Amino acid sequence: KSDIIFKNLFMRVITIIIFFTLICKNLIAEEYNYKISTLNVTFATISLNLNKSYAAANIKSKGLIGFFYKFQSTAYTSYDDNISEYKYSRSKKNFNKKLNAKFMGKDARINFENIKTKRGYKKINISDLTKVRDPLSALTKILKKGLINCNFSEKVFDGEDVYILKLVDANLTRNEHKLCTLYYQTVSGHKIKREKKLNNIKINIFYPIHNRDISNIYFETTVNNIPMKMISTTK
Repeated sequence: KSDIIFKNLFMRVITIIIFFTLICKNLIAEEYNYKISTLNVTFATISLNLNKSYAAANIKSKGLIGFFYKFQSTAYTSYDDNISEYKYSRSKKNFNKKLNAKFMGKDARINFENIKTKRGYKKINISDLTKVRDPLSALTKILKKGLINCNFSEKVFDGEDVYILKLVDANLTRNEHKLCTLYYQTVSGHKIKREKKLNNIKINIFYPIHNRDISNIYFETTVNNIPMKMISTTK
């Protein structure tokens, strides 16, 4: 059960932020730091590193929760002309997981022959791997374009699942921030009995109205009815 909670969390915070990531690959290197808290208790930190040749995100447990449940997740996308490669790893006590995927532009069909469908999982069709982005590149667009326009979607392949991240303008403001909601929609690769839970994932993203500094963006969501918030600690 704890694995499901933290996988859902990572998908919201990287797979958004996760996810909060990243500006475009043509910018100079930048670093952003965030903390994730629930009930005013910080339990994880996120660091984002942006460079013209790569994008990286690192999530680590922290504080009392981290003492009892230590975990770390990393995501990395390298860019080389029209070719990109995404790598993800997650580790905790007695558990390690790694994923990777290659892309030719927005085409990930090169990965198809290595995909094996497990029993109880939604089969990935080769057509699912066209017009897709890696999670960090999708989040780059969500952060950057979302400052201007909150109504668009991106299909994502993370080496295991194919899903759609849909950003919707809520037409609401709070403390000089506009509210947009990011929805998760399954496509394939996921465990079938988890489909309903995955499709209930949503994250509220608050974009600053008067500037375009992504360090002023903050995020709110719930996991198992527990409120969580992610805010910048970048100085």
